[in-house]
Amino acid sequence: MTKKEHFNNVVLSLIHERGFKATTMRDIASALKCDVSNLYNYISSKQVFLEELLFMMNDQFHTRIDQIMQSNLTPDKQLQEVIRMYVEFSHQQPREVGILLNEWKHLRGEQLARFNKEKHKFEKKISAIIKNGIKSGHFKSLNVRLITHFMLSSLRMLFIHSEINKNTLQLQSEISEYILHGISNN
Repeated sequence: MTKKEHFNNVVLSLIHERGFKATTMRDIASALKCDVSNLYNYISSKQVFLEELLFMMNDQFHTRIDQIMQSNLTPDKQLQEVIRMYVEFSHQQPREVGILLNEWKHLRGEQLARFNKEKHKFEKKISAIIKNGIKSGHFKSLNVRLITHFMLSSLRMLFIHSEINKNTLQLQSEISEYILHGISNN
Protein backbone atom coordinates (compact mmCIF):
# COMPACT_ATOMS: atom_id res chain seq x y z
CA MET A 1 0.00 0.00 0.00
CA THR A 2 1.39 3.41 -0.95
CA LYS A 3 1.59 6.29 1.52
CA LYS A 4 -1.25 8.03 -0.33
CA GLU A 5 -3.47 4.91 -0.12
CA HIS A 6 -2.68 4.55 3.57
CA PHE A 7 -3.48 8.22 4.10
CA ASN A 8 -6.80 7.89 2.24
CA ASN A 9 -7.76 4.78 4.25
CA VAL A 10 -7.07 6.52 7.55
CA VAL A 11 -9.04 9.64 6.60
CA LEU A 12 -11.86 7.51 5.22
CA SER A 13 -12.07 5.48 8.42
CA LEU A 14 -12.02 8.54 10.68
CA ILE A 15 -14.73 10.37 8.73
CA HIS A 16 -16.81 7.21 8.55
CA GLU A 17 -16.52 6.55 12.30
CA ARG A 18 -16.74 10.10 13.66
CA GLY A 19 -18.44 12.04 10.91
CA PHE A 20 -17.00 14.77 8.75
CA LYS A 21 -17.57 17.64 11.16
CA ALA A 22 -16.16 15.81 14.17
CA THR A 23 -12.99 14.75 12.35
CA THR A 24 -10.26 17.37 12.57
CA MET A 25 -6.97 17.68 10.77
CA ARG A 26 -5.36 17.17 14.19
CA ASP A 27 -7.25 13.84 14.53
CA ILE A 28 -6.01 12.77 11.13
CA ALA A 29 -2.43 13.74 11.97
CA SER A 30 -2.65 11.88 15.28
CA ALA A 31 -3.96 8.72 13.59
CA LEU A 32 -1.14 8.92 11.05
CA LYS A 33 1.42 9.75 13.75
CA CYS A 34 2.62 12.87 11.96
CA ASP A 35 2.47 16.65 12.25
CA VAL A 36 -0.59 18.48 10.96
CA SER A 37 1.66 20.39 8.55
CA ASN A 38 2.62 17.09 6.86
CA LEU A 39 -1.02 16.41 5.96
CA TYR A 40 -0.94 19.17 3.39
CA ASN A 41 1.42 17.04 1.31
CA TYR A 42 -1.63 14.83 0.64
CA ILE A 43 -4.63 17.16 0.69
CA SER A 44 -5.17 20.89 0.94
CA SER A 45 -8.11 20.38 3.31
CA LYS A 46 -10.48 17.71 4.53
CA GLN A 47 -13.15 19.56 2.52
CA VAL A 48 -11.25 18.74 -0.68
CA PHE A 49 -10.92 15.11 0.43
CA LEU A 50 -14.69 14.94 0.97
CA GLU A 51 -15.42 16.51 -2.41
CA GLU A 52 -13.09 14.13 -4.25
CA LEU A 53 -14.52 11.09 -2.49
CA LEU A 54 -18.16 12.05 -3.03
CA PHE A 55 -17.73 12.82 -6.72
CA MET A 56 -15.71 9.63 -7.26
CA MET A 57 -18.55 7.59 -5.72
CA ASN A 58 -21.12 9.60 -7.66
CA ASP A 59 -19.28 8.79 -10.89
CA GLN A 60 -19.25 5.08 -10.02
CA PHE A 61 -23.02 5.06 -9.44
CA HIS A 62 -23.73 7.00 -12.65
CA THR A 63 -21.42 4.83 -14.75
CA ARG A 64 -23.11 1.67 -13.51
CA ILE A 65 -26.69 2.90 -13.92
CA ASP A 66 -25.87 4.15 -17.43
CA GLN A 67 -24.62 0.66 -18.30
CA ILE A 68 -27.81 -0.83 -16.87
CA MET A 69 -30.03 1.59 -18.80
CA GLN A 70 -28.20 0.91 -22.07
CA SER A 71 -28.59 -2.84 -21.67
CA ASN A 72 -31.28 -4.83 -23.45
CA LEU A 73 -32.76 -5.90 -20.12
CA THR A 74 -36.45 -5.45 -19.40
CA PRO A 75 -37.31 -2.71 -16.88
CA ASP A 76 -37.87 -5.21 -14.06
CA LYS A 77 -34.45 -6.77 -14.71
CA GLN A 78 -32.92 -3.29 -14.88
CA LEU A 79 -34.31 -2.47 -11.44
CA GLN A 80 -32.94 -5.77 -10.16
CA GLU A 81 -29.53 -4.69 -11.49
CA VAL A 82 -29.86 -1.31 -9.75
CA ILE A 83 -30.61 -3.14 -6.50
CA ARG A 84 -27.64 -5.44 -7.10
CA MET A 85 -25.45 -2.37 -7.68
CA TYR A 86 -26.51 -0.79 -4.37
CA VAL A 87 -25.99 -4.00 -2.43
CA GLU A 88 -22.59 -4.61 -4.02
CA PHE A 89 -21.36 -1.05 -3.43
CA SER A 90 -22.63 -1.16 0.16
CA HIS A 91 -20.87 -4.47 0.73
CA GLN A 92 -17.62 -3.73 -1.10
CA GLN A 93 -17.21 -0.07 -0.11
CA PRO A 94 -19.17 0.42 3.12
CA ARG A 95 -17.16 3.39 4.39
CA GLU A 96 -17.43 5.21 1.07
CA VAL A 97 -21.16 4.54 0.76
CA GLY A 98 -21.68 5.64 4.38
CA ILE A 99 -19.93 8.91 3.69
CA LEU A 100 -21.84 9.33 0.42
CA LEU A 101 -25.16 8.90 2.21
CA ASN A 102 -24.40 10.89 5.35
CA GLU A 103 -21.73 13.48 4.73
CA TRP A 104 -22.68 15.10 1.40
CA LYS A 105 -24.51 17.81 3.36
CA HIS A 106 -21.10 19.22 4.37
CA LEU A 107 -20.30 20.21 0.81
CA ARG A 108 -20.31 23.96 0.23
CA GLY A 109 -21.34 26.40 -2.45
CA GLU A 110 -20.87 25.24 -6.02
CA GLN A 111 -19.85 21.73 -4.96
CA LEU A 112 -23.08 21.28 -2.99
CA ALA A 113 -25.13 22.57 -5.92
CA ARG A 114 -23.25 20.27 -8.30
CA PHE A 115 -23.74 17.28 -6.03
CA ASN A 116 -27.47 17.94 -5.65
CA LYS A 117 -27.75 18.24 -9.42
CA GLU A 118 -25.97 14.88 -9.86
CA LYS A 119 -28.18 13.28 -7.21
CA HIS A 120 -31.27 14.56 -9.02
CA LYS A 121 -29.95 13.20 -12.35
CA PHE A 122 -29.48 9.79 -10.73
CA GLU A 123 -33.05 9.83 -9.38
CA LYS A 124 -34.31 10.76 -12.86
CA LYS A 125 -32.54 7.71 -14.28
CA ILE A 126 -34.31 5.46 -11.76
CA SER A 127 -37.59 7.18 -12.62
CA ALA A 128 -36.96 6.60 -16.33
CA ILE A 129 -36.57 2.85 -15.73
CA ILE A 130 -39.82 2.82 -13.76
CA LYS A 131 -41.65 4.86 -16.44
CA ASN A 132 -40.44 2.43 -19.10
CA GLY A 133 -41.69 -0.42 -16.93
CA ILE A 134 -45.12 1.17 -16.67
CA LYS A 135 -45.26 1.85 -20.43
CA SER A 136 -44.20 -1.70 -21.27
CA GLY A 137 -46.71 -3.20 -18.83
CA HIS A 138 -44.08 -4.67 -16.50
CA PHE A 139 -45.13 -2.37 -13.65
CA LYS A 140 -48.45 -1.10 -12.36
CA SER A 141 -49.38 2.46 -13.19
CA LEU A 142 -48.31 4.08 -9.92
CA ASN A 143 -46.79 7.40 -8.87
CA VAL A 144 -43.29 7.23 -10.41
CA ARG A 145 -41.77 9.80 -8.08
CA LEU A 146 -43.12 7.99 -5.03
CA ILE A 147 -41.83 4.61 -6.24
CA THR A 148 -38.42 6.13 -7.01
CA HIS A 149 -38.08 7.69 -3.55
CA PHE A 150 -39.44 4.59 -1.83
CA MET A 151 -36.95 2.38 -3.62
CA LEU A 152 -33.96 4.65 -2.99
CA SER A 153 -34.94 5.13 0.66
CA SER A 154 -35.20 1.36 1.08
CA LEU A 155 -31.76 0.87 -0.44
CA ARG A 156 -30.23 3.62 1.69
CA MET A 157 -31.65 1.98 4.81
CA LEU A 158 -29.59 -1.10 3.97
CA PHE A 159 -26.49 0.72 4.95
CA ILE A 160 -27.94 2.37 8.04
CA HIS A 161 -29.16 -0.92 9.47
CA SER A 162 -25.98 -2.80 8.55
CA GLU A 163 -27.87 -5.39 6.53
CA ILE A 164 -24.88 -5.48 4.23
CA ASN A 165 -23.29 -8.14 6.41
CA LYS A 166 -25.84 -10.66 5.13
CA ASN A 167 -25.16 -12.88 2.16
CA THR A 168 -25.20 -10.36 -0.70
CA LEU A 169 -26.96 -12.66 -3.17
CA GLN A 170 -29.68 -13.42 -0.65
CA LEU A 171 -30.01 -9.73 0.16
CA GLN A 172 -30.26 -8.76 -3.51
CA SER A 173 -32.92 -11.39 -4.04
CA GLU A 174 -34.95 -10.38 -0.98
CA ILE A 175 -34.90 -6.67 -1.78
CA SER A 176 -35.74 -7.27 -5.44
CA GLU A 177 -38.65 -9.44 -4.34
CA TYR A 178 -39.98 -6.86 -1.87
CA ILE A 179 -39.72 -3.91 -4.23
CA LEU A 180 -40.61 -5.53 -7.53
CA HIS A 181 -43.45 -7.61 -6.10
CA GLY A 182 -45.16 -4.40 -5.02
CA ILE A 183 -44.97 -2.70 -8.41
CA SER A 184 -45.03 -5.68 -10.77
CA ASN A 185 -48.01 -6.40 -12.98
CA ASN A 186 -47.29 -10.14 -12.85
